[in-house]
Amino acid sequence: MLDSRIARYVADLATASFEELSLEAFAYQFERVEPFRRLCRKQQAVPSTIAQWRDVPLVPALAFKTLDLASVPAEETFRSSGTSGLLRSVHGHGFPDLYRTTIDASFPAACLGTLDRPPMLSLIPDRSQAPDSSLSFMIDHVLASYGAPESLTAFGGRGLDAAKARSFLAARQRDGRATLILTTAFALATLLEALERFDLRFRLPASSVVFETGGYKGRTRELSRRELFERLADNATIPADKADAFHAFIEERGLEFLQDVDAWLSQHEIDDQDASGIRTVRLGAGAYLIHDEI
Repeated sequence: MLDSRIARYVADLATASFEELSLEAFAYQFERVEPFRRLCRKQQAVPSTIAQWRDVPLVPALAFKTLDLASVPAEETFRSSGTSGLLRSVHGHGFPDLYRTTIDASFPAACLGTLDRPPMLSLIPDRSQAPDSSLSFMIDHVLASYGAPESLTAFGGRGLDAAKARSFLAARQRDGRATLILTTAFALATLLEALERFDLRFRLPASSVVFETGGYKGRTRELSRRELFERLADNATIPADKADAFHAFIEERGLEFLQDVDAWLSQHEIDDQDASGIRTVRLGAGAYLIHDEI
């Protein structure tokens, strides 16, 4: 079966060729998904004429709002949040075990590092609260497969459960165990604001990780990613004898960052003579060091 071969490839890239599997998957979907087949024929792109995966026609994301694009009967049905309009995109997923395999092949190496079944705090609805969310599907699998027994979800019927999250963070500060926080950007901002209202700060143990998935669309307010991570980059409980090391760290990494920014800006700038009729803006970034005596 094609899905079994793809699962083996995901677990071990040496077992197959990405190009070959991609083209087989294209042929499989072309045969079974009638709207996709119409799209491909309109673009004169059929399996017999496509030689590389980059030439496979792309399906517009909006198509998932009105068309059935499943190649086999769905075992899981995922829907978008619907924040970009009234209609929600629908994805009938016929291979949930393959989804779990891709999580297992990528999440531990990308997010856990040296952590071994750490206590995890999820600020994302679980599957009982959001049964049609692909993100909740993934987070439930991560918690069950890689989280310690005391891992928990601090999200309820009314949204973020700040009290539950505070208790978890306080426990980690006491026991010194590195933790993994799984969160959308909006939930993280909500938690940080709740902590600010109580003038609370928690110092997470070294090697702790924040896994932030994005997600602000359709909310009553927005917080830029810059503003969000400015909040995370400030810590008032650093031992004073670490100040010199921090200064050296910022001096070295800050210069490296600014050099990357300058190279990016130079790559995208246009000459004055080419700027006629083009609206231009001034962009820049800075690296700032904060050192306050508490």
